[in-house]
Amino acid sequence: MIAFEPRDYYQPYVDKNFEELARRMLQNLDTLRMTPILTLSDQDRASLNRYCNTFLSLFLQPDFVIPDMFIPQFITHNVTIANLLSLTPLNNADAALSILQLQQANYVKMLTLYSARCTLKIDRKIFFDIDPRIASLWWCQFGEIYRGGFVSDDVCSQMNQHLDQIDQRFILSAGVEAIYFGCTYVDGDRDRFVKTKINDCARRSMNQIPIRPKPNPRKIAVVSDCWKRGHSVYRTLAEYVRALRPEFHVTGIRSLLSKEEYDDSLFDATIKLEVNNGVLDIGVLQDNDFAAIYYPDIGMTAPSIMLSNVRIAPLQLIGTGHPVSTWGSQIDWFVGGQLTDRPDNPEQNYTEKLLLLPGYGAVHQLPTYQMRGQKKAVNKIVINCPAYAQKVNPTMVRTWRRVFDRVKDKVIIRLFAGGVLSTFAAYLPFLIRLRQGCGVDLPMEVVPNLAYDIYMQAMEEGDLACDSFHFGGSNSVADSLHLRKPIVCLEGKYWYNRIGPAMLRDIGLEKELVAKNEDEYVDKICRLVEDDGYREDVTNRLKAIDLNKDVFSLQYAGAFREALKELIDRQIAGTVKELPSPYRRA
Repeated sequence: MIAFEPRDYYQPYVDKNFEELARRMLQNLDTLRMTPILTLSDQDRASLNRYCNTFLSLFLQPDFVIPDMFIPQFITHNVTIANLLSLTPLNNADAALSILQLQQANYVKMLTLYSARCTLKIDRKIFFDIDPRIASLWWCQFGEIYRGGFVSDDVCSQMNQHLDQIDQRFILSAGVEAIYFGCTYVDGDRDRFVKTKINDCARRSMNQIPIRPKPNPRKIAVVSDCWKRGHSVYRTLAEYVRALRPEFHVTGIRSLLSKEEYDDSLFDATIKLEVNNGVLDIGVLQDNDFAAIYYPDIGMTAPSIMLSNVRIAPLQLIGTGHPVSTWGSQIDWFVGGQLTDRPDNPEQNYTEKLLLLPGYGAVHQLPTYQMRGQKKAVNKIVINCPAYAQKVNPTMVRTWRRVFDRVKDKVIIRLFAGGVLSTFAAYLPFLIRLRQGCGVDLPMEVVPNLAYDIYMQAMEEGDLACDSFHFGGSNSVADSLHLRKPIVCLEGKYWYNRIGPAMLRDIGLEKELVAKNEDEYVDKICRLVEDDGYREDVTNRLKAIDLNKDVFSLQYAGAFREALKELIDRQIAGTVKELPSPYRRA
């Protein structure tokens, strides 16, 4: 917890030095946002209660007006404040909002406190009527609740209403990636509506600079701010990019990622796009010579969203780094896999044309972790669930409860929730709501963010694993298979919940580990828990498989290169609307 004394706030308030009061409030919130709170002792809880009570008592004073220079900072702390309040007897900001509704000049304070943890229903139109620019900033920051908040039914319900109320006056704003990325995890279908609206806004914002391409058929650009060794995007798509050279001259384009983190080893040249006053400067791309531009991970960063709505090159493609359709950007092709995507009626899942490469639509790198024979320290069956917290939803929690009710005291579920809970004071609220949903008697361990080797070492202790749903895993499934841990996956209709089943089907374990519905998912997990001989047989079969021949095979790494060559040739010939012959949908 922070070192805090109420007089730190009361003195500047008494002095009417509201600028200093606002500055001190923001300093404390900055610290709390970046400091993981993993436990709360009685003393910590008392300190947190004192902090929140003091903050609200002065924040709600009618004469305290937030100085204009601090308005954006307060609004960006919306979710941090919401998570902190959820750890106190107040639970949320409903009472404070009820007080604010009776006050004049309450606009910025309302936006600071009104979050997805509130139960009050407020029409977003009111906020946009006052100031569309500030309301747009708030509308985006509201989406940061995806960091563990979707474990709660109430938050999901509030978030769905929020997503439904995207105003026509919405302006592209800081934090748009939180909404664009996070909406995918709410229910699996809501993102189509939301992304369509955001794309419309992005095009209005970005198309003010004319692009004058002079395409060179052997020049390609790769746009990513996730292009660093060890990142999930890099682990599945680097081999596609590596195979482009020397056939193509490849330029890497980044904006947010530092030069030290960025891996430029696969590129012939690199470009850094600058952000000036919150605006992405694409002037350097005005006169480019790219025949194609490839986006491995649209939606994970704001620049990728903005750039995907600009026609930079004649051919524009999206990869499976964040494996969902952009739903209406300027992207032409979604690069998927014949073993993963459903070729029937692809327009149900994509607004892009579907390019099906041989294989998965990803090339998983062999994990660097060397197995150490790590043994578990408990006398129970350990079920790994390697799923970032945004993937944990009420349906999944209720399914875990069903598993537990069947196998009683035989198991421990170990959830590897990842770094998404490390900021915004998100960890403890997630843990509390998880236990409320599962039942306090459920033996569930939530593992904080770990370095990769330590994470894999902890995963090695497990007896089996279960994949998340509706948004399943890719690298996490590959990691489990590398450790020879049977992992049960629930197959759906999108690439992100078909890639795990595709790998399992490829190695001959579909019958044992791929479920078609929640009942099968529960049954397959419970059989692995209850039948020691069966679990040992499946594990031994998995150990006998040479994963380098399928899951970690590089045999299709060049397929992307060959598809690009044909696409570019057809673009030049004026027949680009035809699918490349080796890569048809069906």
